[in-house]
Amino acid sequence: MMFLEIIASCVFHRKASTVTAALVMMCAMTTAGMAVANAHRMPSCRILKGTVESGGDGLGDYRVTLYASYIGKRSHWRALGTATTNTDGKFSIRLKRGWQPAVLFVVAEKDSSILASAIGRGPRAPRHVVVNELTTVATGTSFAQFIDGIKIRGNRYGMLNAVKIAEDMANPITGELGAVLANPPNGNGSSTLETFNTLANIVSRVVLWTVNAATTCWRLRWRRTGRLQQRFWTPSPT
Repeated sequence: MMFLEIIASCVFHRKASTVTAALVMMCAMTTAGMAVANAHRMPSCRILKGTVESGGDGLGDYRVTLYASYIGKRSHWRALGTATTNTDGKFSIRLKRGWQPAVLFVVAEKDSSILASAIGRGPRAPRHVVVNELTTVATGTSFAQFIDGIKIRGNRYGMLNAVKIAEDMANPITGELGAVLANPPNGNGSSTLETFNTLANIVSRVVLWTVNAATTCWRLRWRRTGRLQQRFWTPSPT
C-alpha cells in the first residue's frame, strides 16, 4: 500500500477522529481567496524544477515523477516525466504533452520513503516546487477519498476543491505551512495544526530511516518462544 494511502486511510477514513476531520473542514470553509500566489506559474517551455527535502535538508537520489490526473467523465492517471534528485535534492523535469487540463502531482520515491505534493492544475501550476513532509500530509489528507494505490483520480469538483485545500495546508512553492493552517483560527496552539505537525513528523521519521538504512537497519526475528524481538543492528564492513 502506498504511504499516501496509509495516511489517507488512517487519518481521513470515515471513522477518523473529530479533531483530525476538523482540519479539512476548517480549511475548506476558508478556502475562497486563499489560492497560491500567481507568481512562478508553469511557463510555456514546460519545464518543472524543484527540491525534495525533509527537515529542510535536500534528499539525493530520489526518483521524482510528475503525474497528471485528468478529471471528467473519463478520469485517468498518467506519468508526464521523471527525474532523479542530485545530492542537494534538486530536480528538473521536461514535461510531455497533455499537462494543461490536468491536476498535477509530484511524487518522490526512494526505497520505503515516498513524498508527494499536489502542485495545482495545468498552466496555473507553479514551475518551481518543494516536496517535503508537509506537502505529503497535505496531499494525503486532502485527496483521501480519491487515492487508489499510486493513483489519485476522481470527479471534477471534488479534485479541484482538494487542490485548494492542499494549498491551504502546505504551500507547494515553498514547502511551508499554508496560510489557512498557519493563521487563526488555526495556527500555533490549535489542535488542527498540532495534528498536522504530528503526521508530518511521522513522515519525516520514515525519510530519516531511509537515509540511515545503509548503516543502521531494523532486524526482526522470532524468538523460540514465538515472541517478536526488535533491535538495532549495524552491518559489518565488507
